[in-house]
Amino acid sequence: MPALRRFGQTDFPPVFVSLLAVISLFLMEPFSAVQAETALSVSASVPDYSRSHTVESPCDPTLDIPMSITPYVAYANLCVFSDQEDITALSGDEIQMFNRLNEIREANGLPRLMWHPGAARAARMHGVDMMKRDYFAHASLEGLRASDRLRRLNRREVFGVVAENLAWFRDGYPQTYSGLTLQRQLEQSPKHYKSMVDGSYTHVGLSIVRQGDTYIAVQVFLSSEGQLEVPVPSMVHSGDGFELPPRLGLREVGGWRLVDETGAIVAKGYDRIVRIPEIQHKRLRLMILAAETPTSYLILNGPSADYQ
Repeated sequence: MPALRRFGQTDFPPVFVSLLAVISLFLMEPFSAVQAETALSVSASVPDYSRSHTVESPCDPTLDIPMSITPYVAYANLCVFSDQEDITALSGDEIQMFNRLNEIREANGLPRLMWHPGAARAARMHGVDMMKRDYFAHASLEGLRASDRLRRLNRREVFGVVAENLAWFRDGYPQTYSGLTLQRQLEQSPKHYKSMVDGSYTHVGLSIVRQGDTYIAVQVFLSSEGQLEVPVPSMVHSGDGFELPPRLGLREVGGWRLVDETGAIVAKGYDRIVRIPEIQHKRLRLMILAAETPTSYLILNGPSADYQ
């Protein structure tokens, strides 16, 4: 009998900077596991655990994935989104899961979730990575979470709240995998089900991957607030600048923040021209102020970039 994996509750870093809450739920059932985790905050800072290696293949599963943005995206394209010899993406099962999620939404009087290709990429990245490096957790071995993956892989994306559900299953007696096995497993957990019927989320992207007799599903829910007109470059330099759109959906853009690895604001403005200052930090996160009322703003999440 395989070792049981950990599973718990739902992970969503949000629109407000000051609130942090983490809730965990642990369950056990044969040959399967579900996990979710919930956190309200701007993405936590992540230390750089990268180290040098001498290897023939950049896709060696014994290695850390790159922490810098450009090589991270290159790694994802080469080692995750290209064909894998022993890991299969189950596109038909993904469609079944997506349709089932919207059946649940409609039964609860909620709008249907829209498919989000960027969130699906983030989900695929995490599912394949967990398979390749043999772990099961919301954070990668380097500490990257769903919001970090969204910020790295989607260079124009602006989002608010985000949540991630994970499920794991190993085929075998007495249970046999079918297309909705992982979805039904998640529905049995109140914490995971809560994410499915949370009206804060407008979009979802998901992935189901198989390696041998093991299956992993990743669901990424988010409130998609719109896209920038020009992608944020993966690397920025002092003196660089770019313009934000006048509106994101129905919200007027009223300013911006650049946040460093520690969460500290290193630059800000109350206009639409983002200016990169001279700083001593390795990585920046773009935050955008969007009008919620005439006197208040939401702080929304934009892409991350390396600084040089």
